[in-house]
Amino acid sequence: MKNNLKKYALIIAGGRGERFWPLSRFKKPKQFLKLFYNESLLKLTQKRISKFLPLKYQKYIVPKDLAKNTKDLLRLKKNNLIIEPQSKNTAIAIALASIYITKETNDALIIVLPADHLIKNQKEFYRCVNFAFQIAEEDYLVTFGIVPTYPATGYGYIEIDNLIKERENLSCYLVKRFIEKPEYERAKEFLESKRFLWNSGMFVWKASYFLKQVEKFMPTLYEDLKLLEKYLGSKKEKKLLGNIYEKAENISVDYAILEKAERIAVVKATFDWDDVGSILALERYYEKDEKGNIKIGNIFIEETENSIFYTKDLPVFSLGIKDLILIKEKDLLFVCDKKKFDKIKSFLRILKENKKYQKYL
Repeated sequence: MKNNLKKYALIIAGGRGERFWPLSRFKKPKQFLKLFYNESLLKLTQKRISKFLPLKYQKYIVPKDLAKNTKDLLRLKKNNLIIEPQSKNTAIAIALASIYITKETNDALIIVLPADHLIKNQKEFYRCVNFAFQIAEEDYLVTFGIVPTYPATGYGYIEIDNLIKERENLSCYLVKRFIEKPEYERAKEFLESKRFLWNSGMFVWKASYFLKQVEKFMPTLYEDLKLLEKYLGSKKEKKLLGNIYEKAENISVDYAILEKAERIAVVKATFDWDDVGSILALERYYEKDEKGNIKIGNIFIEETENSIFYTKDLPVFSLGIKDLILIKEKDLLFVCDKKKFDKIKSFLRILKENKKYQKYL
């Protein structure tokens, strides 16, 4: 039964983009960088959303240290921002935002989007989103699955089950299970079976139905947020919210809710999607020379292959290297073997433990 619910977009804009370091920093993370199409990922996301939902139905959830930059960049009003006292993963962020939205309009259909994805074929994206809204009205938690094009080991996977609904080459399935990032051989099996999709991390659901799942699987958080709801707009709100975040579990919505709930659906995406997860994504958007090199800035190279160079000030010269990442920023130079770049997060943890280098994070 259709409820004619209002539709909201919830954009999660608090990521730190560690796999884009050193271009992405704690104070200016990946979603603010103008690396693709001469525009920031955050601004591109807003433009995409604004084509089917006006600004008053857009909510951006960010930690307090990114709130001003987000507000200024997107020209948001106070009502568009939901400010977290600290970053604590997606489960609490989405649950908190759902409380704000239901306080505003009783219930709504919500599309949840990361702020740092790139999507082509936008007409197809809008068709998939409207299709997902229809499925969500029937009390499903809906995600979008991307048809794999290669045996990716950097994405989570969704195994599809029975078909729920089809319409004009769009299809939606029950989710059989979610699978963590697989090893290469297993990823090959997934690709060949044609029953697995990449997990895009984008969702659609009714706020009320999602909050029922929070109540079921995260009861303490649910009770805390329902108490907070009574004090929204009052002097007690900020302190109460801070206390809730202090004790809340640092867990993703996938682990906390989706992997446990029953009515999970996946729309098979007909649009092109890229989560531009790391600096290596530059290879998909910048033209390579005849030796497979990406050159951004004043770069001069000889006998150099399959490397990524980035500089905005000093020229960079290279002779006789292969499979390298070299990023020149104003305050540092980062050099890395491309085959070792998957260790960047552990490398940054080491830097974080050294006071001498914390200012570069």
